Formats: sequence, C-alpha cells, structure tokens
Amino acid sequence: MPEDRGKRVSFAQQVGEEGETFFAHWATKHRLTLSKPVRDIGLDYLCQVLAPVKGSKSLEGTGSVLGAQCKAVAKSKHPRIILERIDAVDILRQNQATCLFGVQLDTGKVFFLFLDFWLMDKLKAFLDGTNATLTIPYSDLYTGTKVFLEQLAPFINPFVQNRLRLHRENQRLRRAIPGSVFSLRSSNTESIAHVQVPRLTQAYVIDPGASVSARLQIFERGYIDPNTQGVSLHPEIERLLRQTDSRALLLQGIVGAFVTVRIQAGDQEASAEFEVRLFDDETSFVHKAGLRLTFSAARKDSRGYIHQFEFNLFDPDEPFSWDSNAVEFFALFKPDAKIILPSGSEFPLKMFGQSVEQFGFAIETFKKIDEGLETDSSFALVDLKDEEVANSLNFFNAFFFENITADQMVQAFLFGPAADMRPEDLVTERVDIRLPIAVNWKSTGAVVWIDGEADAFLFDKKLCGFRLLQQNGWSVLKRERFEKSVHPEAWFYEDWPPIPIAALKVGVTNFTHEGRRLPFEAEISRRPNPDLEQD
Repeated sequence: MPEDRGKRVSFAQQVGEEGETFFAHWATKHRLTLSKPVRDIGLDYLCQVLAPVKGSKSLEGTGSVLGAQCKAVAKSKHPRIILERIDAVDILRQNQATCLFGVQLDTGKVFFLFLDFWLMDKLKAFLDGTNATLTIPYSDLYTGTKVFLEQLAPFINPFVQNRLRLHRENQRLRRAIPGSVFSLRSSNTESIAHVQVPRLTQAYVIDPGASVSARLQIFERGYIDPNTQGVSLHPEIERLLRQTDSRALLLQGIVGAFVTVRIQAGDQEASAEFEVRLFDDETSFVHKAGLRLTFSAARKDSRGYIHQFEFNLFDPDEPFSWDSNAVEFFALFKPDAKIILPSGSEFPLKMFGQSVEQFGFAIETFKKIDEGLETDSSFALVDLKDEEVANSLNFFNAFFFENITADQMVQAFLFGPAADMRPEDLVTERVDIRLPIAVNWKSTGAVVWIDGEADAFLFDKKLCGFRLLQQNGWSVLKRERFEKSVHPEAWFYEDWPPIPIAALKVGVTNFTHEGRRLPFEAEISRRPNPDLEQD
C-alpha cells in the first residue's frame, strides 16, 4: 500500500518563485515597479517605469508601462528561454513596450531582450513554421544595468512603439498578401493608410459576377473602382483600416511593366511602348492611345489547349498626343502585319481580330480628311468604334480619294404613293440637280454639294423619286454639326425622307416619310418635256 504524503513544491516551482523574488529586487534597482496580474493571460508583470527627479534622490512615474515575461533557470551551462506557440502569439499582441527577461540564479544575473523588429520577425517565423517551441539562448540576450537603461528609454517612446506596431501590421499583411507593404500617415486629426501590393488585383476580393467589369477596369484603366458592385477590399486591408482608424486608403499596386512592342509589315518595322497588365490568366499589352492586345494562357477546350486573342479600343484617361513615332507605328497595322513581343514571340496581327488590320488605313485616311476639310478633329483610336465616324470616313475616302462619284453611292428611290410600284412602270424625266449630302465629321458638319444630272420618277405627273445619273462637279461647305442619322444623307426636299448612304447603291429602294423636316433641300431644274404636263 503506497505511503500517504502531503503537498509538495516541485523543483520547477521553487526555481520560479526564487526567480520572481530575485527579479522583483532587480526591477526595483532598475526603475521599475512591478504589478503582477491576478490572472496571467500573456504577461508575468506590468511594470510602471520610473525616472529620477533632477536634484533629488526621488523617482517619479513617467506614465510609461513595460510588459514583462520572465523565465528563470537555477543552473545551466547553456541557459535559454523556451517559448511555446501560445507565448509567441501573446507577445506579438502587446501594444506597449515589452521585454523578455531571463534570470540565471546561480550567477545572479538578469538577461533581457526587448520586443524589437528582430524579435518580432523571429516570433513570426516561428509561428509560420510547425515547431511546438522556440528556444532563445541567453547568449542572444543583453545584460547589465547601463545597457538596460539605455535601451529602455527609446522602447518606452510611443513613437518608437508606433513604428513597431506598423512593423507588426506589415507582418500580418505580408502573410495574407505576400510582398505587400503598409505605411501610415498621421496627423493630430486623422490617419491615412497607404498599402502597396505586388499586383493590384491582390488588394480585392472579386465576386465571379463582377469579374468581367473588374477585368476591363484593370486592362483599360489600370485600376479597379472599389465601389464596383461585387468588388470589396481584401479582409486584411479592411482590418488594417479599422485597426488604424484610417480616414482614407491610398492603394498602390503594380498592374504591369512598360515594355517595347514591335510591328512588322513587309520590310517595314516600328516599335512603341506598351504597358503589360495582368488579370487571372490573361496578359494585355496596352498602348496609351487606347488600344489593348490581349491573350490568355493556354486553355483546354474540345480542340485541345488554345490561346484566346482579342483587341479592344477604349477612351484613355488622358488625351493622347499623336507624335511621329505613334503615327509610324500604327500606320503598319495592315494586312499580313505581325506583332513581336519582348519575349521574341511573334503573332500575326489578325489573330487579335480582322478589323485591327485596318487601323493603319483608317488613321491615314482620317488625317487626309482632316487636311482636306481643314479641320482639327483630335483623332483618337476609339473613334474607330464610333459608327458615325466610320461611316463618314468610308464616305469621304470613297468620294475624295477613290474618285467614286455620288451617282455610284446615292441609292435610287421611290417615295410617297409610288413607293410600292416597280420603277419600270413609272415615267421618268431628266433633271439638272444640285444635291446636298450632309455628313458629320466628329464635331463638324459638312455639306458636299453635287452638281449633276438625274432621272426623276413621276407618278400621276408628280415627282416621286430620283436616280442620279451623272456627277459633273462638287463643292464642300462646312457647318455646325447636324442632328441626323449616323449615315451620310442625301437631302432632296425638306419634307422628303433623307436618303442614307450606307454602301454602294444596288437597285431601287422604297421609302416612307419619317416625319423629320430637313434643314435645306436640293436645287432641281426640270427640263421641259413637251410630252408631259409639268407639275
């Protein structure tokens, strides 16, 4: 039968109590007054820090507090502090100056290590790993009264502690978003957080439904509007804003790098600077004129692994100035051209879309039209997406530079009661005509006056339509921009419908009146015909 025994004090408890007694005496000699928490939830002591009074042997409170965690050893050739994971978490959570103390009872020495950048990083690395304990040898700690007091002064400085808090917040942020950096700009009235992330998209949580919008913003704006529905800040950044009570956030992220892209067309070559922007598995090469060339990583579909290509034109945030280098570069956007990326990879231009091959022609034609009309229309690539600009450009190019005459472009038509009749069933009459064709050229209106001959269709001895036969001359008059359709329009009579010029004419088109009254009308001279009574 085992022998009964009373309560005992273990050797570890004896060492701990002796260490506390020794440390309390040491603290008194080092301007600290100890307060031991009733419940230990991370620190052994909260120490008020004292300072000498000038001209006196008295000490007074500084208002500063030092958190202390104390470990003691009785005798060891290699004394060390052993921290468990819970100890490391508690130490990193402290918001006041904090110090680890090690008491070596056999030598009567106290060693110390303030919570600084080095210790913070060491504790974080420990928590990032899988070890159950962290060992810090006393040889990594400091000792001596003079050294302690010299180090104590800066560590109880609230501004030094502020920098340590920023370091701790950076640790947390980098754990959530590797490579990120946090700083804080503060005044006596407010704080503003500044967060830098390696890639801008890392600063957000993007719902699947908001992916399309976020993608376009990254590619075409270089940033994401945080007010976009379905887009929110990363939870760790949100926590930082609350933790620092920041009024505003300055968010900076790398969207891409600037690189040189080349284009070759035949024996001609030019280059321009593009910015590389990334989103998910896609890469966009973005020119500040408002063009992006985008392709994806290889994606698997029913055909195997393929890259998806696209281009888009968009309105840049800042006006683009067309210098000679830009004009030379985009002039080579023509059939059979190829794009050469910095990696040396070559792609036929048409892989991004067939219409991108027409940019060179469109830009050259746009400038020729501007010169011909004596206008300065501030051309932007995105203009090529404007249906009216495209229609006007095609019309002016055909009329001015390809010598396609109005009689080849203005559709023959019937109007009114004869609209449903066959043209061959109607009587015609030859007329001389001065016909206005109204065209908008961005902010300018232009009227191309055509002098020529036409056949007039007659129904019940009244004019009911025209077919242009011959163009004898023309002139251009600039006016204010017209309120009209997106097509160039031929205007015959002010109460007749405008005839849109959408393509080269084919056959005869029937029109009904749309109720719009035209600003002015053609000048038509009917030639006398003794066989017809004029009306």
